[in-house]
Amino acid sequence: PELPHALDLIKALINNGSIPSGGHTNADEKALAPALAAGLSQSTHTFNAMSSVFKRGAYRAAGMLEFALANDEIACELIADGEHVPPTCMRMLFNAKPRDKVILITDATKGAGLKPGTKFEIYGIKCKVTPVTGLVASGKGLAGSTLTMMRAVKTVVEKSGVSLVDAVLAATLNPARQLRRDGEFILAQRGQAVSEPGLGEQAAYHGFVAQHGLEQLGPRDHRAERLAIRRQHEVVQIARAPARLLHAFGQPCDLVADQLAEHLFLGVEIVVEGA
Repeated sequence: PELPHALDLIKALINNGSIPSGGHTNADEKALAPALAAGLSQSTHTFNAMSSVFKRGAYRAAGMLEFALANDEIACELIADGEHVPPTCMRMLFNAKPRDKVILITDATKGAGLKPGTKFEIYGIKCKVTPVTGLVASGKGLAGSTLTMMRAVKTVVEKSGVSLVDAVLAATLNPARQLRRDGEFILAQRGQAVSEPGLGEQAAYHGFVAQHGLEQLGPRDHRAERLAIRRQHEVVQIARAPARLLHAFGQPCDLVADQLAEHLFLGVEIVVEGA
């Protein structure tokens, strides 16, 4: 956002239906404020390769990181492998942002899904797969990640203490909202089939919410309220996951359901038709 003509680019991106996202930047808050006013609405790879608090003469100024945390309009991407961003900082992000403004991403490169020790290249740079991420061959730098979305959800829950509700929202509904595709719902309840997205599923979801008294759940819930949500209610949030994002995990829906139950301890039996 600090580069020449950045404001014109932000406006042009919006007119084109694209999402302006600030990241890998040295911008300070003076450059970021007009960018936000012009329509900047997302933070790329939050915590990674972006400016943070720095001294300007005798005083300190906020960078892209603090600006993204402080402004609720900005949705924050998070590479949730526990290595790009340490668990404490991942938790800080979830605590700082409204619950609908954290977006889990993988930043996955060619090593994703391959066994540890496997070698690969990115634009001629030799890299290797580790048990948790990708590294350049020397081991002195990251080479993207080997993260899957399912492991991202598991990591923020188990390593950062983020509630399962917020983790699943960050992997499903939140990015869908950012893409303006949150009208595409599937319904997942115990012993019932997962069906294609449509208005019927959306109506069923709202009925389920009303039945269980969950109308109060929203983006501005206080942390104490979020932590008080009972486990069976967490299934409701998974019911809001857009089908295309579930398929984007790179696995069939039935396998996704099995992993949710096995790794996240939902104890939910989900039957999938036509997967």
